[in-house]
Amino acid sequence: MVQGSRLVPGRLQAAMVLLESLRGRLDFELSKHTVVGGAGVRSHESLAEAALQRFGLDAVNRNSGRRSSNLPLWGQPLLEAMRTAKVTAQSQEPLDRVQKWLADRLRTVLETEPIEVRLEGRSAEAVVAELLRQADQRGRVGAVAQYLVGSKLKLRFPGVDVPVLPYNKGNLGQRQADFHIGEAAIEVALGTPDEAHLHQVRAILDESRTEVWLLVRASRLVGCDLLPVNRSSRYERLPGRKAQKESLDERSRKAEAAQPRADHRQAA
Repeated sequence: MVQGSRLVPGRLQAAMVLLESLRGRLDFELSKHTVVGGAGVRSHESLAEAALQRFGLDAVNRNSGRRSSNLPLWGQPLLEAMRTAKVTAQSQEPLDRVQKWLADRLRTVLETEPIEVRLEGRSAEAVVAELLRQADQRGRVGAVAQYLVGSKLKLRFPGVDVPVLPYNKGNLGQRQADFHIGEAAIEVALGTPDEAHLHQVRAILDESRTEVWLLVRASRLVGCDLLPVNRSSRYERLPGRKAQKESLDERSRKAEAAQPRADHRQAA
């Protein structure tokens, strides 16, 4: 459950899930609780919900700890410890105590420990990837991604007001997307955009002259090539980081003289 010297939220949650499985099936063999291959606990999602609700915690994320928890390494020793503590159907106090300890550690990590990233000798791309990885472990990846984009916009356009909005609140009310810069609407999507994103993009393109930037992870670019919004002549996918930098540099130059205007209709 430790990576380096730090407790990993997903692994803490996975341990709580394993103990929750033990509550319902009092068997101290790890294979009786795991999926084929032993990489995760059966019914992980529902067991996680039950365990976390018991201690007033939100899920780290839906799949946290499902496959990246090193369960085969520590799962059997944990169950053996419960056997030694004489956990039975009638006496589950040791199990309660260990689950509470795990919940307390998880709460501390999520609420108080900062995200720390080494900068020296690393590219900006590597730093951002590490920030998102740690945020994903804590169930905060969407918020961190949105704030990173907002920070970048503030740096690029120092003379433009870029509101810092609560995560996932950018498209409420009169706002069409997470951010607006001039006539550009910028939407942040961590996964492959779903139907709600597609509807949002289509509405903006069809009903206004506003230009749309749909920002996704690099690993989702293949999926974005298949999006059914390219029927519009206003669709263009930036070919790479060089084109993105040139486009942003052009916006920066325009921002010095006037309200900036996006040059690309949509970027993935």
